[in-house]
Amino acid sequence: VWEFSLEDFLTLWRGEGSGKHYDTQLVDVRAGPYKCTNGQAAAAAEEDESIPVVIFRTRAHKRAPSTTTLAPSERYLKIVVEGAAAAQLDGGYQARLRAIAAAPKPGQLACALYQM
Repeated sequence: VWEFSLEDFLTLWRGEGSGKHYDTQLVDVRAGPYKCTNGQAAAAAEEDESIPVVIFRTRAHKRAPSTTTLAPSERYLKIVVEGAAAAQLDGGYQARLRAIAAAPKPGQLACALYQM
């Protein structure tokens, strides 16, 4: 869970298509005590404290069938991997992120389909 300013949230929302691809939904999540791994102190929530969180949900008409595994784009994967490193997340988790294969670029996919 990340805390954003309204300006940062709107930047994220616009970057994700301004509502064309995702719906936002307010949900309550349970937050337990946590500790930052980067050595900076962070306020820990009381155990079982419920906090409101805005989530992005893919619009129904944009979702892939539940039996489909979709790979992230190279750009998105790079952002996630770099963010995990910047946040100094667990090394094992970072290794799992780095092991994820990115989706082929559209040009590569078209070329692969053409050669079949």
